[in-house]
Amino acid sequence: MKTKSIGTLLIIFSLLGVSLALLTIFGVVPSEYVWGGYTGSGQELRALLVVSALVNLFFIWIVGMSAGIIPRRAGTRALKTILALASFLMLLNTLGNLLSHTLFEKYLALVTLCAAYLYYCLYKKV
Repeated sequence: MKTKSIGTLLIIFSLLGVSLALLTIFGVVPSEYVWGGYTGSGQELRALLVVSALVNLFFIWIVGMSAGIIPRRAGTRALKTILALASFLMLLNTLGNLLSHTLFEKYLALVTLCAAYLYYCLYKKV
C-alpha cells in the first residue's frame, strides 16, 4: 500500500475519533458507548473526550507529515518514535474495546486493530 494511502486512511480514522468525541460531548452519542461505559462524572468524561480529540488531532498532524501530505516539521527519528507509540496505543485501545461492555465498542476493536497495523506500516515507510 502506498504511503499517502496509509496516511489518508489513518487521518480518516482519527477524524472519526474526533467526531465521536465531539458527538459525545454534545450529547448526540450516549456516554455509555465510549470509554468502556465509563460512568464517572460528566465533567471528567468531557475532559477525557477533549483530551482524546486533541490527541487525535496531534496524530493527524504526525501522519500528515509522515505520509508527505503536509510539509515536514519534525525529523524522521521523532516521527518514527511517535508512529511506533501510536501503533502500540492502538493495540492497547483494541484490548480495551474488546473488554468493553458495549457491542459498539467491541466492533470498534476492528477499527483500532486496523489503525495499529496501518501505524506500523507507516512507521516502516518513514
